[in-house]
Amino acid sequence: MSKATKEASVIDNVLTSDNGDSVRKHMRVNVILTFNTYDKYGDSQEIFDVAIPVSRNDSDAVSFVMSKLFKRIEGKCEQLGRRKQELIKISTAADWDIFESVTHKKSLPALGHICKWHFGIGRKRLDIMEKCAMAEYQFGTDADLSSEEQWLEDHIAKILAAQSQSVENKAV
Repeated sequence: MSKATKEASVIDNVLTSDNGDSVRKHMRVNVILTFNTYDKYGDSQEIFDVAIPVSRNDSDAVSFVMSKLFKRIEGKCEQLGRRKQELIKISTAADWDIFESVTHKKSLPALGHICKWHFGIGRKRLDIMEKCAMAEYQFGTDADLSSEEQWLEDHIAKILAAQSQSVENKAV
């Protein structure tokens, strides 16, 4: 099978062997990385697509993301000349139905996850995957977001106070 044929098969989510048997499926993932720094063009984001191989032996969606997707993102940061330690957000859209059909296990969206992850020192609302990714891959470990967290808390408090005042004014 030629390289071009293999690439075309991957795009169709199925890689086939020379005899036509299905070998493995790939889940397409659109990724947006947001950094707390800017590149030479003034951009803070990188956008790309990846195809992640899915095996019936993948144990669960969380492990799949932690071992396969985040590993690929780590490599992409290096390829793009971006420091993973300055990565503050990963946003994804993916063909999770591929994962479910191959593994017969629930996908992250089926488990209630929105498939976005935030990183940074000083963030107060990190979930377990975000904390593990910071520890394992060093995502966001040089991004001090404590002042942004304080700003967000102050901003939310002002909005809530304004809404409360508005409700009180309507009641009078």
